[in-house]
Amino acid sequence: LTCRAAMKTMIKQQSRSIANVGGVIGFRGNSGQFMHSANKGELVRFSHALAKEVARKKIRVNVVAPGFVDADMTRRLERKKFKEK
Repeated sequence: LTCRAAMKTMIKQQSRSIANVGGVIGFRGNSGQFMHSANKGELVRFSHALAKEVARKKIRVNVVAPGFVDADMTRRLERKKFKEK
């Protein structure tokens, strides 16, 4: 819904890029984080579908997918697993 609302303004202002923030976890998933992995994966699929839908209006849609980020959610994970990958 946020993207839909933003597109109306984007078309008027000729600002034509949407960047959704995903994560690498959306592409490969992690044990113990299935819900987070699923949500990020769905964001990737949503962004691809939206990009196809709004391409005729010359609006680009991309996903920025950072790797491991030091945050409260990731501090409890075993860092050795991430260093190996």
